[in-house]
Amino acid sequence: EPEHGATFNVYLPRYAGPVEDTAPASAAVPNETGDETVLLVEDEATISEPLAESLGRDGFEAEVAATLADAREAIRREPPDLVLLDVMLPDGDGRDLAREIRQGSDVPIVMLTARGEEIDRVLGLELGADDYVVKPFSSRELTARIRAVMRRGRAREQRSPLEIGALRLDPASRTV
Repeated sequence: EPEHGATFNVYLPRYAGPVEDTAPASAAVPNETGDETVLLVEDEATISEPLAESLGRDGFEAEVAATLADAREAIRREPPDLVLLDVMLPDGDGRDLAREIRQGSDVPIVMLTARGEEIDRVLGLELGADDYVVKPFSSRELTARIRAVMRRGRAREQRSPLEIGALRLDPASRTV
């Protein structure tokens, strides 16, 4: 029987991660945590409307914001699970919103823009975007990228230490 205050290690098995989604991205597949909200910040209705419908068919709840002001209000009202963010918007630069989001949140951001030069992609990623998709794009590929970014976010959450009373479980180091 260990003495009072004795230290010992308990090794936990490695986390295997969620089962991979093998269904085509266009098939209606329920998300692992239910309807996840995607804030689509896009001013072109010819892109936002069909994309929002496609995201809905794929099990996401899509909210469209056509301006930075609308996006800020939507985030304030109900923080989304992921932000799809255009760079060129009528009231400003989407990269400014990405900067603002990163100051107080780690919500996944996928830049969705016509600006495809290497410097634009690098800048978007350096500002905190988790992925960068250039228009024109495939909605199937975009949905797959959204799911991948969200899986990585959930995996990070699952690796954080869990404390119950004086007991602390740390899955990352596999110690108690």
